Amino acid sequence: MFLHYTQLMKPFAAQQQITLVDIGLAMLAPDGNFLWGMMLDFTHPTYKGYQVWADAIKTLVDAP
Repeated sequence: MFLHYTQLMKPFAAQQQITLVDIGLAMLAPDGNFLWGMMLDFTHPTYKGYQVWADAIKTLVDAP
């Protein structure tokens, strides 16, 4: 489900000139479920989940 949603968002983001950062694969196991410790309640990331997110956007935030 998550991967399907991301694929739907890519054309919209491009059309709207929005930078879409796909962090889904970094947070999911091969079977498509969240990796253990990434989410508290399937909505709110844990510290570990936020770290994955921060690492994924760091180059964009640090860019001039």
